[in-house]
This record gives sequence, C-alpha cells and structure tokens, in this order.
Amino acid sequence: MVRYNEEDGYALKHLFESLFGRDAWLEIKHSTDLRRWKKYSIRVLSALEVSAKATIQVADADWFDQFTSTIEFGKRGVNSSENFEQLFSSLAATLGEISFLQLGMMPRRSTQNNITVRHQSNWKLDRYRSVQYVQNAEQLAATHNLSVERDAKARRPSTFVMRKTQRTEN
Repeated sequence: MVRYNEEDGYALKHLFESLFGRDAWLEIKHSTDLRRWKKYSIRVLSALEVSAKATIQVADADWFDQFTSTIEFGKRGVNSSENFEQLFSSLAATLGEISFLQLGMMPRRSTQNNITVRHQSNWKLDRYRSVQYVQNAEQLAATHNLSVERDAKARRPSTFVMRKTQRTEN
C-alpha cells in the first residue's frame, strides 16, 4: 500500500474520470488499493481495443494484430504488477507503444547505439503504412460547431467574475 496523497496519480485519475465517468473518479480518488488501479488501467486498455475496432475503418490485418498483441501484453503487465511503480510503468509503456503504432509502426532500435530526435528521418514511421486523418461533411460540421462553442465560452465572463462585479455594483 502507498501513503495517500491527493496529488498522487492525479493525471491518471483524471483520465479514468474522463473515460468512465464520475463514479470512476469517486472510486479511485482516495484509493491506495492496487486492485482498483489495476481494474481501471485494464479498462483503459480494453476501451482502446474496442475503440480501435469500432473507429478504424481501413487498416491492414497486421496492424490490428500488432495493436491487439500490444494491448494483451499491456494487460498482462498491469495484472502482474506488484506495486504502483510497476503498474504505472506497464501502462505508460503500453500507451507509448500504442501511440507509435497509431502513427504507422513501433520503432525497434534496441541494437542501435544512439538515435537522435532532431532528425525527422529517424521518426518517419510510414515504412509499412501511412496514416491519414479524413473528415466527412458531418464530422467537419461537428468540428466547426465545437470550435464556435469554445470561442463563445471563452468570451463569456466566468461566474466568479460576474458575482464579484455584481457585489461591487450594489
């Protein structure tokens, strides 16, 4: 067990709440129970797997095999974690590998001495497939509407500012 500190794992708690709702936040908020954290970590990986199958319309079978294999490996790592450090490490490594797969491929360079970040040629990951994000008319309209809503919200004074202004006017 770890000592409780509200800031510990806040970013991951926020991810759990964003994906699974307020009940997830309330369950994990003050928890130092490794089993609960494993439960939600596995749910994140499962949600990614379901999302990929539901969302990705065009991809080769090898990509899906690599993706599924990475998810399963990550779940095994999470389940076998004996402490929070192992859990977070397994989850972070799995999510990192998934991120690179989403861009085209996971680089495998363990036999090379040094790879620099500044050379784009080291990070062009389209050897086997290219990633293309497209929007149909409905998606484009939804994106535009979201942008308009954000702009309107940003122009509105906050409730705090409005209350303070009202008090000073009275």
